[in-house]
This record gives sequence, structure tokens and C-alpha cells, in this order.
Amino acid sequence: GGGAKRGGGGGPSQQNNSNGSKKLAGAAPAVIPLEDRDDMELEQQELAARYKKYSPNTQLAMSKLDHNAIDYDLVVDTIKWLCRLKSPLEAANYLNGSKKFSKNGNQQQRQQQQNSKNGNDSETDSSSLAILVFLPGIKEITTVQELLVKSMSSPAARDWVLPIHSTIPPEEQRLVFVR
Repeated sequence: GGGAKRGGGGGPSQQNNSNGSKKLAGAAPAVIPLEDRDDMELEQQELAARYKKYSPNTQLAMSKLDHNAIDYDLVVDTIKWLCRLKSPLEAANYLNGSKKFSKNGNQQQRQQQQNSKNGNDSETDSSSLAILVFLPGIKEITTVQELLVKSMSSPAARDWVLPIHSTIPPEEQRLVFVR
């Protein structure tokens, strides 16, 4: 006669995962939705779906991006670009494709520089003239600081590129609060 299966209660068998939790043997792994997965876990087609509103060149650049490396040139260029803007609103308008952002930046930039020289820069939002960049460690912070100082035409750049890290003396870190 046909008796009971060995191994107990007749239900699906269980296996322990490496983290100690149990899963059903033979069960398919859970599918994580596209929006919850990191870019580096996506295939080319999935990246294209995620970034469908962007150009094919941008999609290709995203697929080649090394998520484990810091693109220091990109960090420096982004900071320099932000420094040329009048306010965070101008950056948001540009990034959102607003028509309020003037593509004729050269004339605008010359006028802004002239106003700054004359002490008449009423267009600039001075309440938000700080840029915070979060980096994983002191080595990365120092690298960005050195690249920024080298890339700036003004010697005053040394005075406004201020690192914050637990290994930097508190009196140096407090400089970020001085206007």
C-alpha cells in the first residue's frame, strides 16, 4: 500500500536561508518592483523604461555609470553650475524644463557679474547661498575640496569650500556658520 511521504506532515518542506529565515523549497524568489530596485541591478531595457522621458544618450550614460565610484569631475562641475545660478528656484526651473529659465545665460551672467561688482545684486537669493555635498569619507571630501579650489579662478575659493568631518577640529567646522 501506498503510505505517507517521508519527511513529516505532507506540506511543503522548508529550508533555512543564510540569514536564518525560512522559505518554502521550490518557491520562486519574490520579484522586486522596478521602482524599488537600484539602477545597477537593472538590465538595459529596464533602465530605458525607468528613464523613458530622457534622451537615448542619457539612457546610455546611465547604463554605463559605475555606482561604486564617485565622478569627481561631475561633482565639481555641478557645484560650479549651481554657483552661477541666482537661486535654487532657477535651478529647479531649469531642471524641470521651465520656460522661465533663460537660455541666454551669457548676457544674464554678464549683467549679474556687473551688478555684483557694483554691490547691486538684488536678483540673487542670498538666503540660500550654501551647497552641501555629502560624501562617504574624509578622503573623498578632501579630493572634492582640492579639485574645487583648483578649478576656481578666485583665490577666495579656499575660504568658502569648507569640509565637515569628525576628524576636522571643531573650530574649523564652525566656519560653515560664518557669513
